[in-house]
Amino acid sequence: MSAIYRLRPEAGSRLTTAYMVAFFAGGVVGSLLSTTVDGAAGWVATCLLGAAPALTALAAWATTQRRGPRRDQRPHHRDDGGSRAG
Repeated sequence: MSAIYRLRPEAGSRLTTAYMVAFFAGGVVGSLLSTTVDGAAGWVATCLLGAAPALTALAAWATTQRRGPRRDQRPHHRDDGGSRAG
């Protein structure tokens, strides 16, 4: 989060406040959902609900990864016909 603070140092307390509000709201929503799901469908469903955000984040991360550099991002090698002197 320090990179965000470097962008706008004067907005530090507002950024911290926004983070804490979002963190608290996420806890409230998670508690409400887990209580509702546990009462309606039991422990296994509650565990699946808890795993869902992590699995969603993992899937989102995996879709952004590439197996290697794209052709247009590979380094260009020049064949100068000789060896490099070092």
